[in-house]
Amino acid sequence: METFRRLSLPLQQCLVTGDNSFVTSETGALYACGKNQTGQLLLPDSYGYNVLTSVPVPEAVRSVASDGEKILVVTTSGEVYGAGDNSFAEDSLDYASILNGMVKISLPEAAKQVTVSDLTGYVVTRSCALYKCNLSSYVHQEYATIVAVPVPAPEPVSSVVTGNGALYIITVSGTLYGTGSNFYGQLGLGHRNRQDGFTRVQLPEPVKQIAAGHRSAFVVTTEGALYACGDNFYGQLGLRNKFTRADLQQRVSVVSVGIGTTYAVTETGELYACGQGYSGDYTFTQINLPEPVRTVAAAGYSALVATVNGALYAYGGNGYGQLGLGDIRNRSQFTLVTDTI
Repeated sequence: METFRRLSLPLQQCLVTGDNSFVTSETGALYACGKNQTGQLLLPDSYGYNVLTSVPVPEAVRSVASDGEKILVVTTSGEVYGAGDNSFAEDSLDYASILNGMVKISLPEAAKQVTVSDLTGYVVTRSCALYKCNLSSYVHQEYATIVAVPVPAPEPVSSVVTGNGALYIITVSGTLYGTGSNFYGQLGLGHRNRQDGFTRVQLPEPVKQIAAGHRSAFVVTTEGALYACGDNFYGQLGLRNKFTRADLQQRVSVVSVGIGTTYAVTETGELYACGQGYSGDYTFTQINLPEPVRTVAAAGYSALVATVNGALYAYGGNGYGQLGLGDIRNRSQFTLVTDTI
């Protein structure tokens, strides 16, 4: 298998699920490392990989989503492929079949974005419609049952995010809606009552991105403001059950959150963190890296950072080799992922 090379970049996307990591390049190449016991890396064996390894895909990859056990891949032509854990299948397959690679998911139209959590995937199509995939109905020939999701918003859906028991959608104008679990106030509605239908979340500006963390959620607006709500046990955000602006004055472009730690990248490429992890503080602290940062991805106790020049840095938990550093030792500082391992 071909391993990660800096020259394969610039990077398009980094994704961390806690036990595994994925990187895509702007040319559509996909690399993966970490836990692979149920084939969730789309690689051929269950032993796991501690270096980022090229994933053979039918065509160039646009984006990837995973909850650590299941994975969905969107190609540049809009096809969606899935793989991973089959332990909840209605039609039982043997262990070898779990690792048989990707299965194409039939959709009524081309996809542009996917998300996956708790045996359920969601797909936004190029016409901005929203579909739900019940991944627990996985069988080899017919991977998932696809149903359209009715959205009360008077405009099309731009993106979908799921996590912390909740589901969020952003419309094309930047309006945010949420549904599902709200035990920690992670929907940002000013209360902690569960919502069984999409409810509009009031924010002063249109929303550009939402990150669903561990019992919390973070929003980046089109003006670069960062808002947070939900559980704050580790000091990883601002207040509780209503989106409140975080104490970070710089304009933010990307936010990502692991367990107890939040990372934010500013529009000028600076990286900040707050919470129990890297900064160990209740306020955002700048992390100095040799070059400006393009994006950050975090989950569990691990994080990946991609710079504007194509370098990749890794930090945190590494028990399955998910940092791509060639070993399974945890890292207490962001460490350069190289091609010389």
